[in-house]
Amino acid sequence: MHTITARYSGDSNHASGVSAGVAQVVNGHTNQSISTQVLVSAPEGAAVYVDGALKATVGASGYSSFGVSTSAPDGEKSFAVQTRSGVTVLTSSTLKLWRDTVLPAWSGLAPPVSGYLRSGSTFDYTLSEAAASARITITRTGGAADATVHVCTLQGTALSSGSHQIGLDMGTNGCSTVLTLVNGAIYTLAFAATDAAGNASVATTVIGVTYDTSLPIFSSLVPAQDGALKADSLLEYTLSEAVASASITFTRTGGAADAGSPRVCALQGTALGTGVHQVPLGQDANGCMVALGLIDGAMYTLAYAAADAAGNASAATEVTGVMYDVTAPAAPVVTSPLTVSGVGGTLTVSGTAEAGSRVFLVEGVVVLGSTSISGGAFSVALSGLADGLHNFSLTAQDAAGNVSAPALMGYTVLVQPPPAPQVVIEGAVSVPSGGAVTVGGAVQVSAGPGSTIVLTPQAGGTTITISPVVAGSNMPVTVVVGGQTLQFLADASSAMTLSVVTLVGADGRLQVALVLNPIKTSGSQVTVGGVVSDGTVIALLATSGGNIPMTTIGSGPVRLVMEATPQGSGAPNAWGIYVSQGRISVPVSANTTVGSVNGSGSIEVYPGEVALIGAAGQLNGIRLGTATGGGVGDPVPQTSLPASFHVGRGYARLTGTLDRLGGTRTLDDLVSSQVQEFGFATGGKTSMAACHGHLVALFIMLYLLTSRYFPGALMA
Repeated sequence: MHTITARYSGDSNHASGVSAGVAQVVNGHTNQSISTQVLVSAPEGAAVYVDGALKATVGASGYSSFGVSTSAPDGEKSFAVQTRSGVTVLTSSTLKLWRDTVLPAWSGLAPPVSGYLRSGSTFDYTLSEAAASARITITRTGGAADATVHVCTLQGTALSSGSHQIGLDMGTNGCSTVLTLVNGAIYTLAFAATDAAGNASVATTVIGVTYDTSLPIFSSLVPAQDGALKADSLLEYTLSEAVASASITFTRTGGAADAGSPRVCALQGTALGTGVHQVPLGQDANGCMVALGLIDGAMYTLAYAAADAAGNASAATEVTGVMYDVTAPAAPVVTSPLTVSGVGGTLTVSGTAEAGSRVFLVEGVVVLGSTSISGGAFSVALSGLADGLHNFSLTAQDAAGNVSAPALMGYTVLVQPPPAPQVVIEGAVSVPSGGAVTVGGAVQVSAGPGSTIVLTPQAGGTTITISPVVAGSNMPVTVVVGGQTLQFLADASSAMTLSVVTLVGADGRLQVALVLNPIKTSGSQVTVGGVVSDGTVIALLATSGGNIPMTTIGSGPVRLVMEATPQGSGAPNAWGIYVSQGRISVPVSANTTVGSVNGSGSIEVYPGEVALIGAAGQLNGIRLGTATGGGVGDPVPQTSLPASFHVGRGYARLTGTLDRLGGTRTLDDLVSSQVQEFGFATGGKTSMAACHGHLVALFIMLYLLTSRYFPGALMA
């Protein structure tokens, strides 16, 4: 039963301040759809009339209860109420009631299902009407333990109709008590309200709400302070929890100018998850939303920021002094050893390289040693080296990870000193592996791997046959000639014959030299190296136009790889000469086949370049022997030398001053009169002939090539 208490003027319970003739309704709302009970007070025996109809007679208690119709529709209901004693009207008033059968409703709830709360969060909700009472009950359903059922009893304006935001703390217009939720606990939120008519809201719950007060944390950051990045570097970090948003902001603080600073990597996809991450500097579905476009040579501060689903923001996390560097360091320069062989299995390699870089010494794919560069000098100690020729490669790697072109170094190890050589002045001799012989006349020498041949000035007419490389062996033949120690290594498929001749050197003295002459009709290759003095003829190459001298420029280590290509059975050989170390001078032959132009002069061939000599002894071209040049015209040794070094890209060396190639004539004069095939090319090479490009309108063409050259392509 829903009972409404009404008090009237003249009633001792009637409160002052109520207008005469209007009943004072204590609880004037009803949700009864048919009839509502009304309790009135009046003198004993008085009759109560409603809208002229007798409803009740007041008993000894002084009260009387009766029903009035509160049928549809909702809204205000007015009744004329009189109390009478007989025909005498004691009181006459209007009774007003409010019929309300609509339940209060909650909407616009936040946090949502599977949402989050944190310290400082609010409960968001909208009430469809004012409530007489309302509460939010918070019950733990998962996560961290919490035995308490938390109740936020709403008060003040929080009970009114409309939209609300209330905090988790106690407030006059919010919760009547402070809510002490537990970090990491998962809760169900139950919203309940009752209006003045007694209508209760439908059960309204939000499940899976996590209370999270932990801030996300960035750790294990790469690059570190004062570190470096290059184009293909990865940004590395660890997130303590999954986050809703995160970014890495690059702000230029020094070095090269960057008009686009600050640059922001807004993270997306799996890059927002908990755990370890590596993301590239470019755009990535699980990394940065857009490519960063950092500037080479600029220094940056990296600021890491993240916010989790609860809205907790990470603490300020910065890495300063990070350099963006995409320029590779120069190749290391070896200053010791100056010899190309030694006794014993230990070796210390010293030299210079870019300060702050790290030098790696590699044989094949095995890193034998590495060292950090301090002050520009390095030293790497090796031990346990086996007998034979070792082909070392040294590279410098800077802090950003850029790797220099390799510096190649050949070194032959003799674990035990060679035996004293026997002296032979005539006939033939076979020198076994590791053996030695001194030649004092015209002798036919068959040299085994690792043997040593000492040639005296009387050795003219001697021939030395070097056996092919045996599988698993890389021991060269050492030839001491004219006071210079050279080492020869034939390829695995053919022998090489060296003919000993006597030359008149530049200083007028006799000099013993070697003529290289392959003894088979297919191509063959030989490697020669040593530490020699300036002006030494390290080899003479046999052609139909005569023996072409390879003359060293400067004193120190020199290493050549020479490949002979027959022009047909019994025909002379064409040659390709790859300069691995040192510099050589190649003459421009009078037998040039281009334009039938005769002349004289020479061209300097730098490390990393290939000189091409035709069958008649003419110089057909010079090109760089690598596809990894770091700068226009810079000679860069190739990382490894395949059996046929024609494969790969070739480059014209056409920068710098016009007389850079050396000799006594300028480049334009030399090319226009002597070397009209100059060895620029951009495609793969299948033969030495394919390495040639033809220059037309020479002076103009040279200008165009010099000004529009790019590594790996010919723009003309």
